[in-house]
Amino acid sequence: MSEKKKKIDPPRCIVLPLLSGSGSKFNGIGLAVHFLLGNVIALHTRFREFWFGWRVGKVFKNANDLKAYNRGKAPSPNIKELGPEQEIRIWLKGRLQGSEGESKTELTLVDIEKESEDRSGPFVLDFDQNLIEFRTGFLTWLERCGFPIPESRRQKVLWPEAASPRGFDCLGRALEAFYIFSAWEGTALEPIWFERAVSEIPNSYMANNLKGWALYRNKDYASARKSFERALEINLDGVAAVGGMMWCGIVTGDEKEAYHWSAVKADLLMISIDGVQQKTARLLEKYR
Repeated sequence: MSEKKKKIDPPRCIVLPLLSGSGSKFNGIGLAVHFLLGNVIALHTRFREFWFGWRVGKVFKNANDLKAYNRGKAPSPNIKELGPEQEIRIWLKGRLQGSEGESKTELTLVDIEKESEDRSGPFVLDFDQNLIEFRTGFLTWLERCGFPIPESRRQKVLWPEAASPRGFDCLGRALEAFYIFSAWEGTALEPIWFERAVSEIPNSYMANNLKGWALYRNKDYASARKSFERALEINLDGVAAVGGMMWCGIVTGDEKEAYHWSAVKADLLMISIDGVQQKTARLLEKYR
């Protein structure tokens, strides 16, 4: 990659799973909050679209290492080494806090280019208010760290996320299973945690979206479409679900669907439609 391109392109930002409070029993809430923040970062104009799941197998050596980290039984990944190696400049890590359930988070932003760290104050997880105040505080903190989001984009990352501690526990456990399957393969994804998450929080964009991706990975494309469509009913700007619809079109050879959703995705990410659709054409040919 040329020096000129490095300067022009927005940096990659990766969100590590949030850890449970010191001495707390493991639950999936930290993983679910990590997933929520990843969905915010994906539409943030100061960063490139980039998902933890794309690099989980290169950040952690194996599934046991990932599970140990999520349970606070392993050290954090070596960001100073991994950052330049993976070309990931911004890393977000954090921990849940709270004596009665996991009600707050503390985050740290690590910029390997500037060799700096910025730590947030505690953000309350306002489950009863669709986690809007939590994300608003997160955006304000990012701006203080030098990464403001345009006001015109703010509402796209503040959709009403119907959530609950129990639902997020299920969602996080499902996400961990999804990462392990994606990075280190497996025969099929067991549906139990994905179904429990949707059952607990049926109006959650993230739960329906993640269930769609699990069904996609299991090659049940018709059911995956239904889950992605439900997710998009809740959050029209859900770029992950839009990507899921696009990929369903690609692997099933539905060119109209593939091109339509690739155009929607390009618009959401504010990138060249021509470039995205050229890539879609190559993928359609590959999966033909």
